[in-house]
Amino acid sequence: MKEKPPTSSIGRKPRVFYLTQADIYPPTITMFVNDPSMFDPSYQRYLMNRFREMLPFAEVPIKLVIRAREREELSDKSRGPTATTARRAAPTSPRAR
Repeated sequence: MKEKPPTSSIGRKPRVFYLTQADIYPPTITMFVNDPSMFDPSYQRYLMNRFREMLPFAEVPIKLVIRAREREELSDKSRGPTATTARRAAPTSPRAR
């Protein structure tokens, strides 16, 4: 994707957060992105061809699923550790007592 990033006409940059192989029959690759509508069919076809080149699935049909990352995932990661978690994780030294 670094070679040919997706283009956008609305001024926002399409982002891929992560990929995962969701199934094996057929091999299903799920991409979690900021906005699935930014990945047009021609770019999806480009990705499928790159996956075929890089993965050992030359003769096997590959299914590509593009999903938006859920808001709940975003809010959990942006909050960071809570005060109680940070307190428990802090190392204690014998001299501090």
